Amino acid sequence: MASEPKQPGAQPLDVWTTRIAANDRVALLVGHEGTGLSPDALSIAETRVRIPMATGTDSLNVATATALALHALQQHPNNADGRPVDL
Repeated sequence: MASEPKQPGAQPLDVWTTRIAANDRVALLVGHEGTGLSPDALSIAETRVRIPMATGTDSLNVATATALALHALQQHPNNADGRPVDL
């Protein structure tokens, strides 16, 4: 999963986390706040996500975006027994 808000086709993070199946493995790729992820990193990402933001908000810093993505992954009950995923 690559967090890239300006990439065409990037899915909202909260929508994407509902599509994670039990036992899916997830790698979170985060890039530079200015230049984002490298073309090589983007080429291996199966999914691109974005964090929905208020109108007029251009971006979040990488630490904040990473924290929100990890929180969304931790809170989604995608394990077979309904527990949040272990990160």
